[in-house]
Amino acid sequence: MATSLVLNNVQRELNILDDGLSPAERLPSGHMRLFNFYAPSLQAGLYSITTTQHIDGGPPDSDGKPQSTDLFNADANGTTPLAQTFAVIAPQFSLDPKIINSYYPPDGHQDEGRILPHIVFSDPHAPWYRPAGISDWMAHTVDTGAAPNARRADGDDDRGNLIPWFGLMVFKANELQVPSSDATALGLDTIKAGKTTSAGGSGASEQAVQTNVYNVNNQPASGAYPMTVADYLTSINSRVNYEAGYTNNPQDLTELTASTEKTSIIFPLKSTVQSVFNARNDLQGLKTQKLQAHVRQLNTVGFPDAGVQGNGYYSVVISSMTGDLTTTAPSNHVVHLVSLEHLDSTLNNANSSMGPSNTSNRIGLVSLYTWTYSCIPEAVNFELMMTRLGQQMQPLRPPKEQLDALQSRSQMADTNGKAAGALYKRVEDGYTIARWRAPSGEENIAFNRGPLVPTLPPMVPSKPTTNAQAAWPALSMNGRDYSVYDRSLGMLDATYSSAWSLGKLVAISDSVFNAALMRFRSNIWNASTSNLRKTANNIDDWIKILNSSVTAVSAGQSLASGDFSGTPVRVNKPADIPLAPPVDHPVMAESLANEIDKSVTQSATVPGSSDGVLFNGFLLDSAANSDWEVVYKWIYDALYLGHIPAHFLFPEPSHLKSTNYLPVPPGQSKLLQEALRFFHIDHAWLDCFIDGALSCANHVEPQYDNVRLKIKKIINSVLSAPVGTLKKTPPVPRYGFVIRSAAVKAVPDLKLTVRCWTRVPMQGAGNENKYEWVVDPNYDPLVRHTKLDDFTILSLLDCAPEQIAYIEMAQPAHQQRFAFGVDVGYDDATHLVNKITPEVDSIKLFTNAARAPPNDENGRAPDPALLEAADMEWKALLTNPLTSPSFYDSRSRCIDSIAITEAICAKLVEWGQQKGTFDESEPPQYPAKGVASSSMFGLEMNDRAYHLRINGTQPPGIQESFPSWTRQLWTGIATTNAPAPTPGPATPVFTPFKISPPTTVPPILTAAPLLHRSQAITLPTSPITPLTPNRGIRALNNPWKSSMNSQFEMLIHPDYCPPPLRPVQPTQGDPTKQIFSPIDFIATETKYLFDLVFSLRRRNKGDTHRNLRALRIEIPISRSPSASDNEKLTQLGDKPREPLLKSGETAHSGVRMAYNTRFVPSLYNGPASRIGDVRWDDLPILGITMIPRSGTVTGTMYLGTDDRANALAVKLSECQINAVVNEETAMAYKDHTPTGWVPNAVAGATKVRVRLVEQYGDNMADEWSFCTVVKVRGKDTRFPDM
Repeated sequence: MATSLVLNNVQRELNILDDGLSPAERLPSGHMRLFNFYAPSLQAGLYSITTTQHIDGGPPDSDGKPQSTDLFNADANGTTPLAQTFAVIAPQFSLDPKIINSYYPPDGHQDEGRILPHIVFSDPHAPWYRPAGISDWMAHTVDTGAAPNARRADGDDDRGNLIPWFGLMVFKANELQVPSSDATALGLDTIKAGKTTSAGGSGASEQAVQTNVYNVNNQPASGAYPMTVADYLTSINSRVNYEAGYTNNPQDLTELTASTEKTSIIFPLKSTVQSVFNARNDLQGLKTQKLQAHVRQLNTVGFPDAGVQGNGYYSVVISSMTGDLTTTAPSNHVVHLVSLEHLDSTLNNANSSMGPSNTSNRIGLVSLYTWTYSCIPEAVNFELMMTRLGQQMQPLRPPKEQLDALQSRSQMADTNGKAAGALYKRVEDGYTIARWRAPSGEENIAFNRGPLVPTLPPMVPSKPTTNAQAAWPALSMNGRDYSVYDRSLGMLDATYSSAWSLGKLVAISDSVFNAALMRFRSNIWNASTSNLRKTANNIDDWIKILNSSVTAVSAGQSLASGDFSGTPVRVNKPADIPLAPPVDHPVMAESLANEIDKSVTQSATVPGSSDGVLFNGFLLDSAANSDWEVVYKWIYDALYLGHIPAHFLFPEPSHLKSTNYLPVPPGQSKLLQEALRFFHIDHAWLDCFIDGALSCANHVEPQYDNVRLKIKKIINSVLSAPVGTLKKTPPVPRYGFVIRSAAVKAVPDLKLTVRCWTRVPMQGAGNENKYEWVVDPNYDPLVRHTKLDDFTILSLLDCAPEQIAYIEMAQPAHQQRFAFGVDVGYDDATHLVNKITPEVDSIKLFTNAARAPPNDENGRAPDPALLEAADMEWKALLTNPLTSPSFYDSRSRCIDSIAITEAICAKLVEWGQQKGTFDESEPPQYPAKGVASSSMFGLEMNDRAYHLRINGTQPPGIQESFPSWTRQLWTGIATTNAPAPTPGPATPVFTPFKISPPTTVPPILTAAPLLHRSQAITLPTSPITPLTPNRGIRALNNPWKSSMNSQFEMLIHPDYCPPPLRPVQPTQGDPTKQIFSPIDFIATETKYLFDLVFSLRRRNKGDTHRNLRALRIEIPISRSPSASDNEKLTQLGDKPREPLLKSGETAHSGVRMAYNTRFVPSLYNGPASRIGDVRWDDLPILGITMIPRSGTVTGTMYLGTDDRANALAVKLSECQINAVVNEETAMAYKDHTPTGWVPNAVAGATKVRVRLVEQYGDNMADEWSFCTVVKVRGKDTRFPDM
C-alpha cells in the first residue's frame, strides 16, 4: 500500500502504534548493532519433549495422604513420562529467494577483483537454520572467550562464533564447465530431465520424453545442473557425504534418497574445493567460515518500503574468495551460495568421495543461489555513480542537451522554427507525443504526460469563473470533457482524458474496490430515494408509525370489548394529495442531492462520535459503512500514486536518462540509464484519475453523478481536518524525485533522509523580534519511499521544493561493499601482475578528539579524505596497514579471515593499552589477548560508506513562514479548508410542479471566443491548414437559395422528439415558399431547457473529388437582450432575420457530436460568413464548426464513395430559444397523411433560416445551403411535460 509509511508516521505521533521493542532493543536512526550469529531457538533436526503437570492441593489431609499429584503421558510401565518426538524442518537442498535482501556485486555489475562478494538475508536466522556438520566445532559455538554479542535460545553458549551451514564460492566462468569424460565419471550423463513434447503429427497425443540434463555443447552458464535430491544422492558418484548426518536416523535418509525435491548441483574440481576449505589438511579453510557470517541490527528509517523507527535484522554472508586479481581485461565470474553441510565428514575422509577410491576429479556441491558479475582491473564505484547523478540532476524532462538543441532550432525564422518553438515549450513542460486513437477508430497523435511534471501546474487546467458551465468540469461521464486542444500546434492534449480512462480501467480491474463501490452506491441510492419519497409525499417516519400503532391496538381492543364509542367507518377515504413525481424527475433533483449528501456523510462518520468525526484511516476506528473504508483508502492511496502503472508515471523513456559524454560506438544510444529527476505532482491529473475510478458502478444516475461528487466533498473534509489530537491535516505528497541508476541495483536499500527549513526566533541579546531559518530536525516530509524495480526508487515529499533544506542518500550499513586490500605489482615488460601483497588498512578513530594526537604514529597529518565531512564526530588517523603473507592465498584466491581478524585484535589491544587512550574510570575495552569474532571481521572488511547530499537554498531572513497548503479534490468550485459537513435541514414537503424561472440576465454578446462546457476543446481551425474567410462575395437575387454544388443538407429538431419530415420543396428550389408539416416545430416556452440536434447528410454519396476542410453551421441569434430584433435596421426583402437562440453564454451549455465522431465540434460567435447577400453579414450568429479528424498534411477528409461523412449529427445542449419576433401569417402548412399533403394552419409561428457552409481544400469554392425550421410561440402541446 502506497500510504503505509505515512500511516506509520502519523500513528506513531499519536502514540497508537507500538513496535514491541524495548528501549534497549530500539536503535536511533543511523545506528547499527552487530551480532556474531543469530541462531534460531531450534535448528533443523529431531527433538523430543516431555511434559509433566504438577497439581498441588495443599498440605496432607487428616489421614496424612498427600494432596498433590503429577500427570503425564506414561510409557508402557506407567511410571516414566513418555517423550514426544518431533522434527524441525528447515531448507536443505534449496532456498526460497524471497528471503534474500540483496547481494553484491549484483548481476551484470562490474567491480574490482579485490571485492569480496556477499549476500544479505532478510531473515537473521538463515545462515544457522541447520547445523553445519556433526563435528562439535561445526554444530556448536566456538571461541566462547569472546564477548557475549550473539543470540541463541538453546542451551548453548551465546558467546563466540557459529559456523553457518552455507557459504559463498567464486568461480571463473570456465571453472565449472564439465568435460564429457568427467560427466561420465560423475554419472552426470545418466541424469534425466522430463520434458513434455508432442509426438507424431497433428492430433497425436502428447507424451513425456526424457532428455539428458548434461549436454556437452549446451552447458548452463552458471555451471549449475538441475536435478532432484534423489538423483543427486543416488546417481552422482562424487558428492558430499550426507550419510554422516543420518547415522541415528536411517529412515530419514531413506526418505531423502527418494525425494523429488528440485535442487541445483555444481561440479568444481576437487583440488579447488580442497584448496579453499582444506589447503593444509587441517580444515582451516572450513573453520574460517565461522567469521564469514554475522548479523546486523539497523534502524530502517529511510529505507525503501520501510516503516518508521523500524528495526531490521539482516544476516550477512561474506565470501572468503576474491575475484581474479591478475586480470587485465574484464572477465566473468560466477558466485554460488553452496551448502557446507557435512563437508567436515567429506574432507579428509578416505571413505568419502574425496578419498582415493573415487576416480572422479570433481565433486558435486549443492548450490542454493547463484549470480554472475564481471571482474575488471578498475571499477566504477558507488562514489562515482552517485557523483554523476548529482551532477546531472534536473527536473523530470528530457536531458538538457536535447532540450537545448530543440530550443536552438526554435530560434530559426522559418515555419519549422516556429513549430519547434511551440513544441519546445510542450517538451519542457514534460509532455511527450503518443499515439492516440479517436473514438471513431482512426489513429492520430496527441500530447500526453503523466502525473509527474517538471514545473508547478495549476490546481485545475482552466481558471474557474463565475459561470459554472465554463469552469473545469467537476466530474465527467466519459472523460472527453477533460480533453484539451492546442491551437498553436493543432494537436489534442489527451493528458487528462487519458488519466480519467486509466482511473476507470484500474478501478474496474480491482475487484475488491469495484465491489465495495457498487455496494456503497446501492446503499446510498436506496437510503436517499427512500427518504426522499417519504419526505416528498409527507409520509411519517417509521418510529412515529410504530408509536401510533399502540393507539391503534388500544382502539381495536376497545372495539372488541364493546367499549368503542366512535363512528364506524368501513373504508378509508382515499387521500386527495397528489403523489410526488419519480425521484429522477428534474424538479426532484435538488432534494435528491440533499438526501445523497446526508446519506454519504452518515456512512463516512465514525459511529458513536458526538461531533460527527469522519473516518480518516489513521485512528484505530471504523466508519459506519465498511465499504466506505475500502473506497476512502483506495482514493487516499491514489493520492500517493498508488494503483498507477509505472509507464503512466513515466510515459517518456528519455525522462529517466542522462547524457553520456564518453564516445560511443556508431548506432548506440548516447543516453545512459542513469538519472536523478525532480518533479511536481499534477493534482489535476490525479483528480481526473480519481473521477474515472469513482465513475464505476454508476447504474442509477446516467446524467449527473451526485454520489460521486459527494464522495469527493467528504474526502475534502477529511483532508482539511486535523488528524486526532495533532495540529496538522493528513499528509499528501506535493513534490518528489526518482532515481534510476545501477547504484540502486547495487544498494537496493538506499537510505534517504530529507529535512526542511523552519523559522525560529534568533537567540542572543539584540536579536529580539528577529528570526532565522534553521533545519527542522523533527519534521520528516518523506511520505513514500519505494522501489519500482531493481534500478528505480521513487520518493514523494509532503512539502514544496523551496522548503527543503537537504536531501541525503546514503549506503545502509548492511549493503556496503566488503573489500580486501592488496598492493598489486606489475611487470614493466609484460604489464602483467607479478606480485600481490595483502594488506589491511589501519584507521584509528578517537571518540574523544581532545585525546587524539595531531599526527599519526609516523608523524603524518590526518588523511584529508577521512576528515572531509564537516559533521564527522570522531577524529581519524591513518596508521601503517597491517600486512602478512598469510592473509591471502593467490592460488586459491582465498583470504584467511582468522589470521586477519587476529591481527586486527592484536592491534586493538595494543591501542587499548596506550596511555591516555581511555579515561582512568573506563574499564578495559579488550582482554589481554584479542578473540576474533565475525562481527569484528565484517566491520573491518567493510568498504567506506558514501552518501550524496543535495543542499537546498536557505530562505532569506526577512521571508515569512511558508504558506500552508491543504490538498482538495476538484469539485467544480473554489474549495476552502472547510470543516466537516453537517447534515442539512430536513427536505421540505414537495409542492407539485413548482418551477423557478432563471434569475440571471444573459450578458451582451461579445466577439470573444465562446467555449463549451469543458472550456478546453476549442477547435475552430484544422490542425494544419487554417480556415480562411469564404472565397468571394456572391450577391444573389434570392439570398435564401443554396449554392449549386452543395453536398450536404441539414435538418434541425429538439432532442425529445423525432426528426422532422422534410418540407415539400417548391418549384425552382425557392426555400422561401416551402410547405411545412404542423407537427414539426420548435416551441419557445417550454418548462425545461432542451438540446437541439443538427443532423447532416450527403446529397450525393458518390465520388465528389472534393477534400472537405470544415463544416460550419451559422445559427442566427438575437443582437442583445435589450435590442428589438424586429427593428428593420437590416432587411431582406420586407422581413427581418428571425433569431433562433438568445444571445450570451447562458444561451446554451456546449456542443458535442451526437453521431459520427470522425468530426470535432467547437463553437464561435461573431458575424455571419460573407456568402450570399451582404446585408445579413453584420448580424450576430452562433457558429458551430465541425473539423474532420485527419492525419493528412492538409487536414482534410476526402469525400469519396466511403461512408465516413455520409451522415453526422451535432448536439447543442440546453438551448434557450428566442421568442417569436415576427409572426408569419402567410406560412404554408400541410399535414402529411397517407393520401398526401392536406392544408392546415398553425398560429403564432415564424420561420428561422440556419445556414450550413461547406469549406473545401485545393482552392475549390465554398458551398452553402439553408435549413428552414418553424418556431412557434407558446408551449409544446405534443409533450405536456416539457
